[in-house]
Amino acid sequence: MGIVNAFINQIGREAAREVYRGTRSRAKLPAPEETFISFNDSFLEEVKKFQIAATSSVTLNHLVNIVENAENTNIENFEWEDIFIEIDNKIDFCKVELGVNSEKKLNELDEKNANNYKIKNDEHKLYIEGLIKVINDSNTELNQKKTFLAILFMPFGLNPIYYNQSSARIVLFLFFTLISFICFYYGYQLKVYPLIYMKESNVTENVAIEGASMIANLLFILGGILYALILSSSLKKINIEIKKKKTNAYQLDLFNKYLKALS
Repeated sequence: MGIVNAFINQIGREAAREVYRGTRSRAKLPAPEETFISFNDSFLEEVKKFQIAATSSVTLNHLVNIVENAENTNIENFEWEDIFIEIDNKIDFCKVELGVNSEKKLNELDEKNANNYKIKNDEHKLYIEGLIKVINDSNTELNQKKTFLAILFMPFGLNPIYYNQSSARIVLFLFFTLISFICFYYGYQLKVYPLIYMKESNVTENVAIEGASMIANLLFILGGILYALILSSSLKKINIEIKKKKTNAYQLDLFNKYLKALS
């Protein structure tokens, strides 16, 4: 015993829980039922409060109930092992306090607790293997999308298509990109050929050039704002995908080491 705690001590209990929560969330697994969570917490407190009773028979009966109730422990969090370690400590404590007369029964309870731990440990390994599969499946999906291609598609507003995002987002990106290009095109035309576009205005040539320049600047600003939004949003998505890959690599390394230790 102690492998689970060795793992969480290595990265910190909260970090370990975050690994669980993050993987469960991506796997779309239901959260452990509240009854199981509250049982683990309350049962662990019960075990910690266990004390020698007035008679050895009462003490042993209480300990038998505790060992049997441990079979209901939920293994989908890191606290499950604490229960069995605490029970093991209580059995050792009773071996010292109750003496030879209770030794046979305590040895039986010790063996049963060890067997219960092995069963729960095997269940826990299967659970961890399931989470590893989720990460591997996620990696397979993420690795199908290459970052350099996403960067190449980014200037054209094609990232939502590349990342298979929602239809609404695809239409929005393409629309904003098209409007941006139109703004840049007519802004350039007004800057280079102001008189062609202002020939219908009843103003002098200088005034027409100034007016065309002002409109061109407004078009450049509008196009620049829209295009900046597209680029920043695309970069944000790319960074999210890169972060997912790094997170997956980190979690996969931890879970593989952890599973190896459990075995």
